[in-house]
Amino acid sequence: MPQSLIDLAFSVQTLNDPTLIEKFGSEAPASFAQDLFARGAQLEVIKDVARWNEVSFSRKPAPFIGKRSPAAVVEGMDFQAKSAVVCDIRIASNPIPLDEITSERAAQNALASENRDKRGRLRISRELLAWQVLKGSVDISATTVPGSKVTFAYTQAVTGLAPLASWATASTAIASSELDNLATVYHDACGLQAKRLIVDNTVHKYLKQNTEIASLYNSDQNPNKERTVYGQAGMSFSLEGYEVDVTRAKYDKAGTLTKYLGTDGLIALPSDPELAMVLGRAEGFGAIPREAIGGVDNLSAMGGLAPQAGEYAYAYTIPEPASVVLVFGWRGLYVLTFPEAVGYDDSVITT
Repeated sequence: MPQSLIDLAFSVQTLNDPTLIEKFGSEAPASFAQDLFARGAQLEVIKDVARWNEVSFSRKPAPFIGKRSPAAVVEGMDFQAKSAVVCDIRIASNPIPLDEITSERAAQNALASENRDKRGRLRISRELLAWQVLKGSVDISATTVPGSKVTFAYTQAVTGLAPLASWATASTAIASSELDNLATVYHDACGLQAKRLIVDNTVHKYLKQNTEIASLYNSDQNPNKERTVYGQAGMSFSLEGYEVDVTRAKYDKAGTLTKYLGTDGLIALPSDPELAMVLGRAEGFGAIPREAIGGVDNLSAMGGLAPQAGEYAYAYTIPEPASVVLVFGWRGLYVLTFPEAVGYDDSVITT
């Protein structure tokens, strides 16, 4: 394979082309939680440290004062400065023999296959992190994610939700009692209205078999039946003022397919416009080593930084056997900027 073709096909510039990232990265499975954080606030990142203000809701009333008295200084929402080092996910391909890449088409085919597979793996890890953050507890280690070289864990105090009665029981008053209780607990905690519910597909089954919900929605005369729990138009529907999203997404946890949300789980969030004050995402610049094919403009003796924040890639060659290795990575973090505005129940059947 000519050196010029190597440089063209596997350069830093080629591997970090936004079109290439989106073309194959968009085919990765299970990006629901990441997409939620994409609607959140973009956090400042300085030297790989993400910074944000964490909100805590206050219900203290403003004081009454005299006509000529100076205005009283009162607490509003409490903002606490927070910071955390962004995490790095990075995986490499097996060496690709250069004698198998005899043309530009062969190089493109090799790149397409590795790009789709490795960016898919990155998106799975990012999805796992995003779901853990939504549930208020992050636990990354070699045990939870085999092959990991670092261990980090942190918690954020999300609003705990619990049913008054098991949703698995068909006679439970989910529409008239359970959802009203959920709304009250959520609003008391953060002052916002819960507008979106995210449920496991097992919870979706409970909703469909519920007697009260059936009497309200399961009618052929209901003109909006396709947008209810019984609709076949998709896995998103309306229920008593909530937009409900159903997830059945899983990942491989040490050889066992495991649900991101967990069986019987439920998450409550505010409306989409309010997600910017609730969810935060940070993306840093990945490190590009000096030996990377094609290099980047800001390379020093120690290497340089990726052309863009977030996902990045580079390639390098090895002499024996003559091969090219592709490396794909993501540097970033997901956090809750208003933890109380995320409601979580790990089991709607346990009171």
